[in-house]
Amino acid sequence: MRRASFPSVVWIASGVLAALLVALPAVRAEVATADPIDASMRTCLARSDMSSTTGQVQCMDNARIGWKTALDNAWQQLLPKLPPARRTQWQKSESAWLASRDAEKQLLTAVFATTNGSMYVLAEADMQLQPVRDRALALRTAVAEAGGKPPRVCRADAQCEHAMFDLNRYYRRLRCGFR
Repeated sequence: MRRASFPSVVWIASGVLAALLVALPAVRAEVATADPIDASMRTCLARSDMSSTTGQVQCMDNARIGWKTALDNAWQQLLPKLPPARRTQWQKSESAWLASRDAEKQLLTAVFATTNGSMYVLAEADMQLQPVRDRALALRTAVAEAGGKPPRVCRADAQCEHAMFDLNRYYRRLRCGFR
């Protein structure tokens, strides 16, 4: 079996990236929660003095740092609440997530090194932000569940219900499109 050369891997990854750039921004915009970190980022992005590419990246980097702090705080809250067996599972999960994030960062660096333009700079910043945000939200949910709080029910939250509707609609479209 012939191995793909590095340029062809970058070409394929660039194609995948282009598809993600077209599909993800709309999805992310509709399902973003009203978390203070997200609200702060949106406020920053709307400021006229942050309208340059550099300013927009700075807003996203600040949000990524905020989500990293939220992730670390949730992790510190979660560990003491877990029985030893579940703690070991979460520690393995966290190690795997960190390894995956680091590998993804290397891929992003390689792919974006082949691009030019401010759109790609913004896409790279967003693609570094979203995994940290998603992991922080997952850890927050685990903390709430480990503390005996009932999981969030969308029926009690119009914004969540709207997001679930959109996600289901996107899922159906993607599923039907590949048949």
